[in-house]
Amino acid sequence: MSPQWEGVFDHSIGSPEPVWLARWINKPGTNKWLPLSPADCNTLNKGTTDPVLIEGGRSTVSNGRIFYNFVRGAEREVDYATWFIVDEENGPIPIFDKGDAEQIEALYHAANKADHIQEILDKDVLLQDGQYKAKVVKLNSNGTKLAMRKVPTGWIGTRYQLQRGYGAYDGPVDYDTMLGPVRHLVFVVHGIGEHFFSKEDVKWPSIVEAMDKMRRGVQEKQVEGWEESKGPCPDRIEFIPIEWYNKLHDSSTSLMRSLRATTLQTIPALRSIANDVILDVLLYMTPAFCEATLECVTSQLTELYHKFLHVHPDFLSQDGTISLMGHSLGSVIVWDLLSILKDKETKGKPQCRTESCGPQIHGVAVQSEDGQSNEVGYQAYAGYDITMDAEIQMGTWGPSLTKPLDQTIPFRPHSTILLGSPLGLFLTLRGAHPVFDAIRRNHKVILEPSSDASWEGLKVTSEISPFSLPTGSLFNIFHPSDPVAYRIEPLLLPADLDPENLPTPLYLTALGKSVRLHIKAKQLHSQLRKSVLDTKNSWNVLLTSAVTALKIDSTTCEAGDSAPSNGILSQPIVFPLGGTSKRIDFSLQPGVIDNEYIR
Repeated sequence: MSPQWEGVFDHSIGSPEPVWLARWINKPGTNKWLPLSPADCNTLNKGTTDPVLIEGGRSTVSNGRIFYNFVRGAEREVDYATWFIVDEENGPIPIFDKGDAEQIEALYHAANKADHIQEILDKDVLLQDGQYKAKVVKLNSNGTKLAMRKVPTGWIGTRYQLQRGYGAYDGPVDYDTMLGPVRHLVFVVHGIGEHFFSKEDVKWPSIVEAMDKMRRGVQEKQVEGWEESKGPCPDRIEFIPIEWYNKLHDSSTSLMRSLRATTLQTIPALRSIANDVILDVLLYMTPAFCEATLECVTSQLTELYHKFLHVHPDFLSQDGTISLMGHSLGSVIVWDLLSILKDKETKGKPQCRTESCGPQIHGVAVQSEDGQSNEVGYQAYAGYDITMDAEIQMGTWGPSLTKPLDQTIPFRPHSTILLGSPLGLFLTLRGAHPVFDAIRRNHKVILEPSSDASWEGLKVTSEISPFSLPTGSLFNIFHPSDPVAYRIEPLLLPADLDPENLPTPLYLTALGKSVRLHIKAKQLHSQLRKSVLDTKNSWNVLLTSAVTALKIDSTTCEAGDSAPSNGILSQPIVFPLGGTSKRIDFSLQPGVIDNEYIR
């Protein structure tokens, strides 16, 4: 009868299954060997060629190293083991010496086959360091329960318990293997302050760490929904971050050298925030750095797009889709990339040609060869007066550049998602509102936005600008208390529209659920208030009409302050810019207690 063993987690009759472990290289405080997921271990054990893809295709194993495929990061060294030293505090310690592992394994098999256990107890195998040996010990008097030990060759030294296999470990759930193949890719462009947040002394997750957390959160929700619905297995969604901060914060540039020289040495923490966070916005508003940033992001998107297709060669043939997501200033970058793509698709042709449209309208402002700005220069909109419509000469919705960009993103996004976006502010400063108005006036007709069934029965009112970008849908998502988030929809409506008639943002809700109860109560209060005001306004209109009919001076009668509705909310609201989403502005649902900082 085979003996019972203490510390044997792999009960394979033949050779045990190798467990692959990895640890960071040149990363302080992270020299612990941690096991890869069972699926990745299985992939590496079956791998017949080098390199081998692991972690859902996000990493590659080659020559004993793990390299990231889509992000910058420290390398990891990787190796496998079958026997481990038991360490109750830090976890199993791998025995990587293959000669030692083979000798220990041979002794283990000999003990299982021995007719008389004593002959095995008298044996030991000398390990490679020459200071320790492995031997079998019995844990009960009759020798039916055994254990493997690492003991010193001399009288002095620590004795260690050995185990076969790694055993159970509390690693993260491997959602990659629970879901289907990747069928949707999301490129995420970070916002301001990434240079500051990426510093080792700043305890704030970097964009890479944030994407790992987001990926796991999305996959967890997918698995939960799948288990509840009992439907087909959902496909994976991959998130790849795009980093551009190092382009603007390159310490070798003359600008950054001058900035360091002029920065006072007092209150270094606050000055670091000013130089590493706020500076991003100021730099992006200059044509040269805006151009450098867009070139950097476009180059990365193109490179990572082709890398992804190399890792997932059947992605496009299986109708895989790609989306763009931008956070904070990253949302402005994403918008500008789409503006440049639109400009290329229209071959730089102005978006409006008729006399009623005023000046020719372009999406991207480019300086002329003599260095002077062309007819759509990049200038502030703050001085624009809506009563001086005929004098509007400048304006653009896209970036201002020193030269046309030769490269554009190599795909048309399925969806574009803007998070906590200041884009509304940027568009206002660029003079985009009168541009959108001019496009709207040039299309003074009722437009059918699409033949898609989801649009059936919906029409775009002539009060909404038909402006759109080359993306399937566009979402501007924000928290109502975000101080740097701005709306976009009002810019696509007439500039003189009464604020009371602006459509309110839609609340985001979970699939199959409605808004929370306290939000419903707030909406009901707002609707009742508006209903009362509208009723009052209707009576004022009727009274004014009656007085006029009787040829009585209407100024002798009381008139309400509210202007009559222009009818924009009298039909379903559809913004062509939103694409298949129909709307653009979406708000997260605030909590029950929400003071919005200070009122």
